[in-house]
Amino acid sequence: MEQNLQQVNLDRPWLNAQLRKLGFNDPSEIFMASLDTNGDLYVDAYKDRIKNITDISDYH
Repeated sequence: MEQNLQQVNLDRPWLNAQLRKLGFNDPSEIFMASLDTNGDLYVDAYKDRIKNITDISDYH
């Protein structure tokens, strides 16, 4: 992870601050995080906070 952050000129304190802004207190809550080409951080938590689940199994 450290190497990946360095490749985009970021560091662990930056990541921790971003995660705190999103309401995460501990990086161990995160399943996966990715940074897109615009610098937007996408985070998928182990325990999803989804309030409205859409069942797509019936979509054709």
